[in-house]
Amino acid sequence: MGILLLTGLQLRGFGVTLVGVIEPGSARMGQPSSWSLSLAFAPDSVPRARRDLAQVLNSYDVPGTVIDDACAVLSELLANAIRHARPRRDGRVDINVTIDDRQVRLEVADGGSLTIPSLVSPTQTSVSGRGLSIVHSLTSDWGVRERADGNTVFGILSRT
Repeated sequence: MGILLLTGLQLRGFGVTLVGVIEPGSARMGQPSSWSLSLAFAPDSVPRARRDLAQVLNSYDVPGTVIDDACAVLSELLANAIRHARPRRDGRVDINVTIDDRQVRLEVADGGSLTIPSLVSPTQTSVSGRGLSIVHSLTSDWGVRERADGNTVFGILSRT
């Protein structure tokens, strides 16, 4: 079963703009596939992104444990962007997912922040500060690309 995604479709009132197209099966044939969303810069975008990501990864026969980890990583990256950064110039936050035979790469692009995301060591009683530690433990690699118009935080997960 494929997922129908139309380039440039904007769902007004739902806070999501679809900016990419995936071709079901192309990642299985050795060609990387890319899927992107532009979301409202708001906490309620997190469950929507997680749900859509799970559907897309499932359509590529990504193992369930990898889908679970990818959803956790995306949740952390997106929540961190919404909590600690500014929206992009259009008032949104962008997600890009690249899928190939070996890995899933997740990216969250925001409008930048006063500090660069980094691992911290929260105390046992801290109520926050564990998000990037979770990302670090679930990914084979993660990092930050700084740009003039904002930052992109990424995480890479192995498909195996």
